[in-house]
Amino acid sequence: MPKNWRIRNYRIYSPQWLPNGKSDILRSFRAVVKDERTEEILVVVPGWNRAPKLSALILQSVMWPSLRRNGAHSAVLFTFPFYSHVAQWVKASFPHTPVAYHAHDPFEFYAYPEGYIRSHESRMIPLCDRVFVIADKLGEDFLTRHPGSKPETLGNAVDAKFMESRITSAVPLEIVKIRNQGCPVIGCVGQINQSYDWDLLESVASSNPKSQLLFIGNLFEEGAITDRIRTFFTRVNVHWIGPRPHHELKHYMEHCDTLLNPLAVNAQNDRRDTLRMYDYLSTNVPVVSTPIASVARHAPLIVVPASRTELLEFLGRRPDPLPEREIDQRGVYLAANTWSARGLQLASAFSARQ
Repeated sequence: MPKNWRIRNYRIYSPQWLPNGKSDILRSFRAVVKDERTEEILVVVPGWNRAPKLSALILQSVMWPSLRRNGAHSAVLFTFPFYSHVAQWVKASFPHTPVAYHAHDPFEFYAYPEGYIRSHESRMIPLCDRVFVIADKLGEDFLTRHPGSKPETLGNAVDAKFMESRITSAVPLEIVKIRNQGCPVIGCVGQINQSYDWDLLESVASSNPKSQLLFIGNLFEEGAITDRIRTFFTRVNVHWIGPRPHHELKHYMEHCDTLLNPLAVNAQNDRRDTLRMYDYLSTNVPVVSTPIASVARHAPLIVVPASRTELLEFLGRRPDPLPEREIDQRGVYLAANTWSARGLQLASAFSARQ
């Protein structure tokens, strides 16, 4: 964000989802300074499905002092559609305060009651001065359902400090243990869940038994699919080492031979902007992806094979190092796709409204 902007972030949770359990209740409703121009307030509400009006009233009471004090010099960004009741209150009580909505995920594909997300978005979107979406496909959906919404794509990005971090020469011990002479180590970073193409990954492991597949991330428990994933992780050439702190990920990725985005091609994944792709591109390692719609924005910096057969062939060999020209192109691309750049894009949209 511009240096003259101050940010107040409201982190809103129901009691059962508090990051640190009930102990967080004692720390709620207090402003915590995160840096010289950012503060954060933890807001505990009964729940947007269980008690939407009471939850909205609680959040409104927390937001009211700041909006009353700053008036038209404020701007409000809503990041979930079920805040639509609060958006109505902001527009009615502070008509000169710009309001925006960022659909940072295709929410309707998750386990909400049928019609719940669309009904809230139908209330939210007409109230907003700007509407942002995480992916172009999601913007197309919005234009179909809300022709006057004019959605703007505001995708994910990379942390500039992460992009600039230095790589040590020592290979992580986990990679030393699995490296098979002359065969590729295929790395995959991110939350592990049903969104992956598990048929493809089983084919990769079976077709290339000497290749080593390394997974880094949390395993999201989802019933039967989790049993399949855990069984897959028992294969000799498949290795899951759990999560690692974000600042350590680049060190692991740089010592892989290929970085894989294995999302299944479906309507939900077509409407996402996968965060791992930006982190992958901060390395000097070849990146290959399944042909989900959102990876098109990264072309020609990644490999998207035309068929499953070509993808299996690509993953079965150890690719040549990237030429310096391509590494430089990645640097230029990521410089325009940092979180700072996203903040400036957002601030510019609000400034244009004002």
